[in-house]
Amino acid sequence: MDAQPTIAEAMDLTSFVRVLAAYLLRRADGMLPDLPWWLEKENHFHASRLGLEAGYVANEKGTTRPLAAVWREVLGTLRPLAEELGEGAWLERLHRRVKEGLSYAYQRQVSEESGSLRQVVSALIEGLERETARRESE
Repeated sequence: MDAQPTIAEAMDLTSFVRVLAAYLLRRADGMLPDLPWWLEKENHFHASRLGLEAGYVANEKGTTRPLAAVWREVLGTLRPLAEELGEGAWLERLHRRVKEGLSYAYQRQVSEESGSLRQVVSALIEGLERETARRESE
C-alpha cells in the first residue's frame, strides 16, 4: 500500500480498500484469523520486503502460506461484494495487475538492470506521463 505511481493504480487499491472495509463491517469474525501483534509485524516485514513472493505466517504454530495464495483467497471472498458495490471491474483490474506484476517488481527490475535510482524515477515519471496522455486523449 505504498505510494502508487499512477492514478489508475491508486484507484484500484482504493476500490479494494472500500470493498474490504464493507466486507469487514458486515462480518464480525473478520477475514483472516487474528494473530498476535508480533506475527502481524513479521508478516508486514516480509510482505514489505518481498511483496507477493513473501510467506504469510498463518498461525502461532508458524504455518506459512504463500502470500499470493492469501491474495487469491481474499479476492475470491470479496468478488461478490465488489460486484454488489459496483467495484467489480476495479477489483478485476487490480487482480490483473497482480498477475502481470505490480509496480514494486517493475521498479526493482529497472533498478537491477540500470543500477540507478534516477532510472527508476524516470521510468515512474514516464509511466505517469503515458497515463496522463491517454486520459487527455479520451
